Order: sequence, then C-alpha cells, then structure tokens
Amino acid sequence: MYNKDKRIQGGSSFADAVFRFNASPEDYAKRMFHRVIEKEWGDASLFRFYTAESYFIITKDEKPMIINDYEFVEKKRCEDVHGFEKWVYEMIKKTEEENQSRL
Repeated sequence: MYNKDKRIQGGSSFADAVFRFNASPEDYAKRMFHRVIEKEWGDASLFRFYTAESYFIITKDEKPMIINDYEFVEKKRCEDVHGFEKWVYEMIKKTEEENQSRL
C-alpha cells in the first residue's frame, strides 16, 4: 500500500532506524505520538491517540484536537526522519495555545 523506498532512513539507534523504516503507518504514528507525549508532557498526560482504518485522532480531555490520515504520516516520513514527531509537537502546542487564548 505504501512505498517504503521513499521513506527517510535513520534513527537514534539501529533498532529505532529499523522500526522507523519498517513500521506500518498506524504503528509508526502511534509510537511516535507516545514518544512526543512522554518527552514533553509525561506519562500521566491527558492526551490520547485513537486509530481507525485510514486515520487517527489525538484528543485532550476526551475532546478531539487533531484528526489526520495515514497518507499524511507517510508524507512526513518521506520528508524527515523526525518529521512526524515535530509535526505532532507543533500541532499540540499550537492547539493548546489557541485554546488558552480563548479563555
């Protein structure tokens, strides 16, 4: 379904590089989401990651924040080794800032 040859190779270790290259878009998106959340907000964060057949949803406090499809995940994988993680971080920060400005 997805062309792995276009993915950027690399990672922080051999095992990480192998995972990044070989993982399905669903597994990749979920794992990278959890890495970003654990690094920036900790394990007890209020963020959740839900998967569907062709898209994913990121929620905070059970309210949807981000909805996107796995084609987008593949696009980010082809742009940069850490492209998807950077995007997740930036989108969550942006959404949080927008929500804070509404208060």
